Amino acid sequence: MLKLRIIGLIIAFSLCSLIHTACENRPQAKEVSPIKSALSTDYLLKGKWVKLDSPTHKNLYGVDFLDAEHGWVVGEDGTILNTQDGGKTWKFAVSGSDAILRDVDFIDAEHGWVVGDNGLEGGKGGKTVPKGEPTHYVRKPGHSISPPSTILHTDDGGKTWHFQSTPTNFILRHIQMIDHKIGYIVSGVGHEHADGDIIYTDTGGANWRLGSWPKEHAKYCARNAYRTLWNVFFIDRKIGWVVGSSVLLDFESAKENSKKLNMPIMESDKGNILQTKDGGETWTAQMADTKGFLTGVFFVNESTGWVIGEGGGIFHTTDDGKHWNEQNNPISNDLTAIKFINPVCGWAVGKTGTVLFTTDGGEKWLSQPCSSNEDLNGMVITANGACYIVGNKGVILKYCIND
Repeated sequence: MLKLRIIGLIIAFSLCSLIHTACENRPQAKEVSPIKSALSTDYLLKGKWVKLDSPTHKNLYGVDFLDAEHGWVVGEDGTILNTQDGGKTWKFAVSGSDAILRDVDFIDAEHGWVVGDNGLEGGKGGKTVPKGEPTHYVRKPGHSISPPSTILHTDDGGKTWHFQSTPTNFILRHIQMIDHKIGYIVSGVGHEHADGDIIYTDTGGANWRLGSWPKEHAKYCARNAYRTLWNVFFIDRKIGWVVGSSVLLDFESAKENSKKLNMPIMESDKGNILQTKDGGETWTAQMADTKGFLTGVFFVNESTGWVIGEGGGIFHTTDDGKHWNEQNNPISNDLTAIKFINPVCGWAVGKTGTVLFTTDGGEKWLSQPCSSNEDLNGMVITANGACYIVGNKGVILKYCIND
């Protein structure tokens, strides 16, 4: 009997060890807080950008990794790629869409979302627009000329993807999920038509609505931003920013509706930054001294952050956005993404292979080689310091550090 008990204990211990090992290898859920890496500046300076083997020549726009090994990339023609080994190998996922997919966000190994355009080629992402019709959405009261934009969701690690309903026809440019339930998407057509939406869910995407205001105010939320929005970033569940264009649509109407929405609008031609401190219930306008689009935003804490945009603009605040100061940039190419790995070390990427690196919080930005001249569209830095960039013609870059 004693021998049987001992054997049983050995089997139980072995099973616990196997389960523990499996849990260790499983990617952990992401946290909202953006700064976790403790890598030193000297260590980061040893690295270089390496071009990974890519299974596609499609333009890639969005990238997200839970850790150094497990990640997803999205792009044109409904492309979704997944790696489980840090980019050594990639597998295609069946998205069911032919749309341009522009961003991806996973909050754990199972639950992820992808956003993008409206599938104008007639795939499941949207209906075909008749020949001769414009391919961008012109908003008029009660009128819509293009199919809804694309939101995809998976709850099985990307094995299957399902469409979620969207309340807008604008291009969905960026998504940030705060947890399994709460998330934000920003949208806008672009240069052709200066209008955009802040789209909100507190149901994991079962219901997305325009603005995070109460449903009874929905009729005022149909045009809640009056400018193309490009990027959204929340540092915690309450405090976040969105950035976008500098052009207002239908200014007088915007002023009237902004009063009803309790969302101030900018009355100048300066760049657009909107901030919330209450989880999107209200938004306050901030301004950076630029007339171009702002395309990216990143904060390392509640007061210190950066925004980037067209013409190589990089703006920095240390006082919660009360003042935005332009930083020196040796390159005038449009920038598309900015991330920091710690409070002083960060990258900004952009057109024609632009990669900028700073080790002093942006006091000085230096160009880094990256083995590509393609437009770079998206970037991610994981909590443990893994860095990836994606771009046109299937470009996937990884920051590799030689010890």
